Amino acid sequence: MTVLLRHLVIECRSPNRMAEFWSSALGRLTRGGGGGISIALADDDAPVSLLFVDGARIDSSKALMWMHMTPAAGTLEQEVARLCTLGATTLKKQHRGWGIGEVTMADPEGNEFFVESGTEDLAGLDARMAAEDRGTASAFWRDAEEVPRSDGAVSGTTTLQIAD
Repeated sequence: MTVLLRHLVIECRSPNRMAEFWSSALGRLTRGGGGGISIALADDDAPVSLLFVDGARIDSSKALMWMHMTPAAGTLEQEVARLCTLGATTLKKQHRGWGIGEVTMADPEGNEFFVESGTEDLAGLDARMAAEDRGTASAFWRDAEEVPRSDGAVSGTTTLQIAD
């Protein structure tokens, strides 16, 4: 037996503003109701939605939840710019090398979410790697932190292991 996810409930100080932001960010319509404002995330028989409710009694000891997203079209840089025009704030950029990475952002109430490089960013990855173009020349990544890899090297660098 399984359960079906129905809502991801988000308590917030301004449900209308938050629903407006996420509706625009996700390109989905809002629906109002007695329990809050919802945004359907799927159109199938088992719809899942974000449900924004009044969180006047927000308890900071509750577990945190965040979302990871990727652009449906366009580049990470274009999506970050679009979300900023909707009211999001860029908190941190993490460059993983070769012109790809993720950006930590905050919605209008300060809730963090992440936007990762999408398919358009990844499209030229093999060519950039072959040309040793680490993607750091882009103005978008100039203020990003380099992310250490599990082998201790910094993203965008290559460590060669030569066997005897």
